Amino acid sequence: MTQPAPVPPPPPTPPSGTPYAATTPPGHATASGSATPPPQSPAAGSPVAAAAPAHSKLNAPNFAWPLAGVGLFIAGIFATLWGTGQKFPLDSVFGNPEATAAKQAAQEAAEANRQLEQSARENSALASASENRLSRQKWEDLKRRLDRATNSIAELQSLTAKWNSSLAALRTSEQGKRLAGNATLLEQFAPLAAKPRVTVDELESWSQQLRDIDEVVTQGLDTRSLKIEPKAAFGERVQEILTSADTALRSQKSDDAGLGLLLDSLSESDRPGEKTLAQALGELDQAQIRSYLIVQAAELKKVRDAAEAADRQNLLETEQKKLDSENARKRSEREVDVQRAKNDADVASEEVKDFLRAVDAARKKREHVRRFEADLPEMRRLLAPLITPGKTELTKDGWRPIQEARPVSLSALTARGILKPAPPHHTLTNMLQVFGPPQNDRDFGSFPTRLLSLEDDSGVRVQKFLTEYGDVLVERKLLLP
Repeated sequence: MTQPAPVPPPPPTPPSGTPYAATTPPGHATASGSATPPPQSPAAGSPVAAAAPAHSKLNAPNFAWPLAGVGLFIAGIFATLWGTGQKFPLDSVFGNPEATAAKQAAQEAAEANRQLEQSARENSALASASENRLSRQKWEDLKRRLDRATNSIAELQSLTAKWNSSLAALRTSEQGKRLAGNATLLEQFAPLAAKPRVTVDELESWSQQLRDIDEVVTQGLDTRSLKIEPKAAFGERVQEILTSADTALRSQKSDDAGLGLLLDSLSESDRPGEKTLAQALGELDQAQIRSYLIVQAAELKKVRDAAEAADRQNLLETEQKKLDSENARKRSEREVDVQRAKNDADVASEEVKDFLRAVDAARKKREHVRRFEADLPEMRRLLAPLITPGKTELTKDGWRPIQEARPVSLSALTARGILKPAPPHHTLTNMLQVFGPPQNDRDFGSFPTRLLSLEDDSGVRVQKFLTEYGDVLVERKLLLP
C-alpha cells in the first residue's frame, strides 16, 4: 500500500465566532472556485476581541490541528487505495448488514454443498453395493446350473457305463441267447441296441468344459468386489450342456427300464439257443435289408413287365444280379446299403424307360414300314416319274442331264414346293410343271401327263405318300435323299 504524503501543519485557527471558523480553511478554494483570504486577527480593543471567551484563545489551536491532520491522513489513505484499485474493509469494521448477509449465505451454501457431496458418496456406496450383489447373484446362479450339469453328466456317465457293460454281456451270455431265441422280444430289443447315444468321449468332453468354466466361476465368487458379470457365453454353454445331459439322462433311464421289462418278460420256455444275441441281431439286420431289396425288386419288376417278354426277362435277371451283389457286399452297413439300393432302383427305372422308348420307337417304325409296303404296290405306277431311274436330275433351278441313271431327289422335290398342301388341281398342276414331260425322261406309269379334270386327285395322293413315306423311299433307295 502507498504511504500517504506528509500533511503540512495547518495554519492558525481563526477565533470562534468569525465567519470562517466553521467553514473553509484559510488558503483553500471556495465552492465557487475563488480563494478565500485568510482571516485577520481582530484588533485589540475591538468588540469582537472583547466578546471572545477567554478559554478559546487557549484551546482552539491545540484541537484544530490534530483533527485536520487525521482527516488529511484518512483522505490520503482513500486516495491511495482508490488509485491501486483496492477497497478499504470498512464494512467489516463498521458491520455492513449486506456484507454480513452475503457472508452468511455463502456459509449456508458451502454447508449445503458439503451435505450434497456426503449424500452422493453414500448413494454411490449403496449403488456399488447393489451392483456387487446383483453381479454375485448372477455368478451364484451360474454356479448352481454348473453344479446341476456336473451332477447330470456324472449320473449319465455311470448309467452309460452300466448300459455298455450290460449290452456287451448280453451279446454272448446265456441270457442273451434266450433273448435271441424269442423273435418277438428280439424285435423289441433291436431298436434299443441300435439307438444313437451320447458316447463316452462326448461325456468326457462335456465334463472337461464344465471344469474349465468352474475354475473361472470359483475365482469370480472368491472376489470380494464383483463389478463384472459372467460372460453370456459361459451361461449359454452351461445351459446347452445341461439341457443335452438332462435329455440324454431321461432317455437312458427310459431305455434302462425298457431293457429291464424285456429281460423280465423272458419265461422258462425261452431256452438258450445256439445263436448269440450278436448273431441274431446281425441276421435281423440282413433280413430287413433283404426285405427292402425284395420290395425294390418287385417295383422294378412291375416296370419291366411292360416291355416285350424276352427283353424284359433279360433285364430282370441283370437287375436281380445287381441286387444280389449289393446285398452280399453291404451286409454290415444297413443304412448305406438301403440308400444305395434306392439309387440303383432309380437308375434301373431310367434304363427301363429308355428301353421302353426304344422298343416303342422300333414298334412304330415296323408299323410304319408295314403300312408303306401295303400301300406301295398301288402307288408304284403313280410314283413312276419319280422312282424310275432316268438320266435327268431335278435341281432347284430346273432339270439337267446326268451320266448315270437314277431316281429323283426328295430334297429337290421339297425345295420346289411339291409337298406344300394345296387344292387338288393346283397340286397336280404344280407337279406337271416341275417333273412333267418333256423335261423328265422317265416313264410316267399311270401319272397323268396333262391336266384332264379338276377333280383328278393323282397329285394329292402322290403328295400324301411322299409326305408320309418319304424317309422309307429314301431308305429303300427308291428316291435320292
